[in-house]
Amino acid sequence: MSGKALSQKVIDYFDTIARLVKRAKQPDFSQKEWDALAALIAVDSFERAAANKGSRTWQEDVVLRSQWSGTIDFDTEIRRMKEVGNLVYVDLVETITANGKTNIVNTLAVFEFDMAGKISRLLTYQQAEKEAAA
Repeated sequence: MSGKALSQKVIDYFDTIARLVKRAKQPDFSQKEWDALAALIAVDSFERAAANKGSRTWQEDVVLRSQWSGTIDFDTEIRRMKEVGNLVYVDLVETITANGKTNIVNTLAVFEFDMAGKISRLLTYQQAEKEAAA
């Protein structure tokens, strides 16, 4: 693999998401704008395995991102990052605000890169506060 360090590509990934989530609030936003993120992704082989143990392809991920990005505010704070071989481990805090309610989620994300330096797999493990019983 050549070019940028993989950890810098992960930072670019989060920066791009932050920019697109803000942009998604505009009436002229198009799902096509996620192509800016696709530049970092091995779109034909990408797999996202999320906290709910579900898995999705790049195309499915774009549809989901398009649905939620226009309705939430989203921020990430990277606490720690470690690059090992073709993997980047990221300990981060995600702040998600929707319908006036803010959720803070501790996340461990594992980015796996292919030989071309594209993200081929993303695993996320999340810890969120339990909602109080009514």
